[in-house]
Amino acid sequence: MDHGTDTRNLENSQMDEPSPSAAIASSTPVETLTSAEARVLESLQTSGCPLTRRQLEAQTGMSGEQVDTAVQGLREKRLVGKLNTVIPSYSFRYPGIEV
Repeated sequence: MDHGTDTRNLENSQMDEPSPSAAIASSTPVETLTSAEARVLESLQTSGCPLTRRQLEAQTGMSGEQVDTAVQGLREKRLVGKLNTVIPSYSFRYPGIEV
């Protein structure tokens, strides 16, 4: 079995897939996001892990109410999922993938 061929096929298939940011851009136009939603979404994307409300407040510099409103809007747009944890956490999700 030639493992080199398998690796090249995998690399080629990965190159054909659109980047996550391209998927977001095509499914949710940036114009539909408020500035607060854009800040929260950017924080969740760059963190690479779920964030709590307080962490989002610290990273975005927004108040708790502003974060709540932005998260709610992003959840309605299906760009953010709420994780079932002791302290509610929020995670960026790729459009079309259920959490």
